[in-house]
Amino acid sequence: ITHFASRNAMNIENLGENIISLFIENKLISGVADLYYLKKEDISKLKKNDTKFSSNIIRSIENSKQSGLARLIYALGIRNIGEKAGVLLAERFSDIYSLMSADEQTLCGIEEIGPESAQAIIRFFSSAHTKKLIERLVEAGVSVKSIYSRKSSLLEGKTIVITGTLPSLKRDEAEQLIRQHGGNPSGSVSKKTSLLLCGADAGSKLDKARSLGIPIISEEEFMNIILEK
Repeated sequence: ITHFASRNAMNIENLGENIISLFIENKLISGVADLYYLKKEDISKLKKNDTKFSSNIIRSIENSKQSGLARLIYALGIRNIGEKAGVLLAERFSDIYSLMSADEQTLCGIEEIGPESAQAIIRFFSSAHTKKLIERLVEAGVSVKSIYSRKSSLLEGKTIVITGTLPSLKRDEAEQLIRQHGGNPSGSVSKKTSLLLCGADAGSKLDKARSLGIPIISEEEFMNIILEK
């Protein structure tokens, strides 16, 4: 519960370990979904009818409902799935339900998600306990949709490596665009690389791409692809 409420997860302010322990001891909560069913009057009784304290807690819990899919994935505490993986998954899937139904091959096609992590995700979401948890979170109004909208499938199945300094796009911006259009950004060139997005001062990745006969494109050419020009 402490992890779920933490700053990098659902970011429920004013809800530290001591407060969570107090709620558990007084049988107000036993799991993370219970947080969203807390009542102001029950909380205020714990602090001698301190309405300001209870109002702050309820407000923080309410605000956390719109934290987004990436934070929710990380907050759920899936084995091997950290903050970055949560973002990568949220960029690939539109909501928690599409993630829950994903197979191992689809998951392994995402950067940094290997077989072990993919299997951990599948095991987690196949659990009856998890399905009930998601159901209760949704019923309480917690958003399970991604804030990273999938724009097209123009780069579906393509692994794209970025090298050098691009004229206008930062590396993380380019990677996000690749994912939004169905592609998979990668950090290293191999026979599986589909395209090399090349900027100024490119290094060894450019040489390797040339030796493997991998198509090399500029930022302008990349933008033309995703804008269908």
